[in-house]
Amino acid sequence: MKWTSRKMLFGLLIMAMSVTTTTYTPTVSAGEFLQQWFQNRLFSPTEQQRVQEERGAVVIYDGMHDIEVNRAMETQFDRIEHMMFIGTIITNEKGEPKRDIETGEIMKEDEDC
Repeated sequence: MKWTSRKMLFGLLIMAMSVTTTTYTPTVSAGEFLQQWFQNRLFSPTEQQRVQEERGAVVIYDGMHDIEVNRAMETQFDRIEHMMFIGTIITNEKGEPKRDIETGEIMKEDEDC
């Protein structure tokens, strides 16, 4: 291959890369992404994640709603020893986070051990 052919191929490659390169704009926040990851890990673990649990891995789930934790306790009973829930959000009858009347902050379950 001649030197000029290599230059042309290199130029075409650069042009193709510049045309196909796009800016990534996330559609969800990092917190929403993490909550979705928790949901998937909790209710639809991959085979590799199950193997990790069989080897003793424990996953710490932070900021999940109490209704999700209760559902996990009922439907994932065989995996409970591999779960730890912290910062569990207390919800109302509609499944929405309850707020403290005085501070307006989202209410979380007491984590005293």
